[in-house]
Amino acid sequence: MFRWIPVILVFVIGCGPHHTLPPLHPVSGMVVKGGKPVKGGSVMFSRLKDPTPLIVNAAVDDAGQFELATLDDHTRHPGAPEGEYQVTYSPPVLSKKSFPVTLPRMVTIAAKANDLVLDLAAAD
Repeated sequence: MFRWIPVILVFVIGCGPHHTLPPLHPVSGMVVKGGKPVKGGSVMFSRLKDPTPLIVNAAVDDAGQFELATLDDHTRHPGAPEGEYQVTYSPPVLSKKSFPVTLPRMVTIAAKANDLVLDLAAAD
């Protein structure tokens, strides 16, 4: 009878509480500066009023386009939870002339498909 205790303990400890992601909504968009798309880089979206921090980010392609994904347990899930986000753009190569830019206004993700234009000129 006692020989099952280690197996039960491993099962209970290994099956700790699992958090589930909130509903995710499609988010795509373009990063522009001076009306022209940026070439490459990445965007990071941070919910400042969220008790459970999530990694919400995307690579920006050479046409300035991106599609957000939310990271959970090393798995990328397309989309982002609804809410207000602070957005930071990081250029593809950091140097003295190029560094991350945080947009001055919060960006809202709604419970629907979202198409955003992130204008870096607003951060100058």
